[in-house]
Amino acid sequence: MKETPILKRIMRRCSRGAARLFRNSRGRYKTQAGHWIRYGLGNPGGSDLIGWCQVVITREHIGMTIAQFLAIEVKQLGEDATDEQAQFGKMVSDAGGLFGVAHSPEEAESIIKESIIKSVDNTYHIE
Repeated sequence: MKETPILKRIMRRCSRGAARLFRNSRGRYKTQAGHWIRYGLGNPGGSDLIGWCQVVITREHIGMTIAQFLAIEVKQLGEDATDEQAQFGKMVSDAGGLFGVAHSPEEAESIIKESIIKSVDNTYHIE
């Protein structure tokens, strides 16, 4: 299966409950003046899907809920992230965010579930 249908299935399945994912279109275009302008987050190398996961902070943090940055690189089965994409993912992870490569909605959901996302009752929910 091509990446676009996988990406759309991941967005439908995983952009509910504690997680929100958005398409991060990246590229560049040439202006009439001949200048190149890059667009998209983390270009080059930014993940296909970006967003956040809600994280419940414990008592020592006053029980506040925050959004944790989330980046999912979508690939066809058998493909891996490019070096630039892996570098972007390392930056996200090193800064405390979540990053993973998904070949299916189930893998994307697993990336989210394996994170520190917990609801108040200490369970993960995708509504």
